[in-house]
Amino acid sequence: MKAVITLPLLFLLSPIINAAYAENATYLPDKQMSYVHILVYKEGFLKALGHNHVIHTGQINGKLEVNKKGHGQFSASIPVASFVVDNPADRILSGNNFENEIDAESAQATKNNMLGDRMLHAKTFPIIHIQGMINTITNKTALAKVEIKIRNTTRNISIPVSIVTGKQQLIMSGRFSINQTDFNIKPFSLMGGALAVQNKVSIRFEIVLNKHMIK
Repeated sequence: MKAVITLPLLFLLSPIINAAYAENATYLPDKQMSYVHILVYKEGFLKALGHNHVIHTGQINGKLEVNKKGHGQFSASIPVASFVVDNPADRILSGNNFENEIDAESAQATKNNMLGDRMLHAKTFPIIHIQGMINTITNKTALAKVEIKIRNTTRNISIPVSIVTGKQQLIMSGRFSINQTDFNIKPFSLMGGALAVQNKVSIRFEIVLNKHMIK
């Protein structure tokens, strides 16, 4: 399968800050500058015939609210139709396991499988929902307590997030993994598992959030 995330998957929004705020603040994601990458790896004794996959989206809708104590709450949604599969630039950035280029027809076939009824079931569940809060801040690293809903299944996980703070902007990045079966998704498999994808999916993200100015 190809992921989620889940990503957003996940994605993932998270807050925060190493100093108290003078006032409550709301931050909105910059879709042009933000990304979520979902890395899906092949397995099986015929895996040489398959490919690892990179799934990308920047379509992160939501907000982060930070109170005067620097504690944050966030909510986000990611439309699964926004996933871009095996973009050449994304594959280059993803390292040696993604060196070969995937033709457009194969990439589209992978996306169709991912959005199909056996996996993300996009017609019925077009959105991945994410929400959570920060409860730990140490040396510009926060621990985000995150609730992720994919299809009709919700799971809670903790995600370490690196944070860069500015006067009007926050940049949060990190990586984590999920198992497809935790969301009742059966990993893609052919020929009794001779050619398949791994259950574990890796997700990395960088979310740029701009302070929302109320006019």
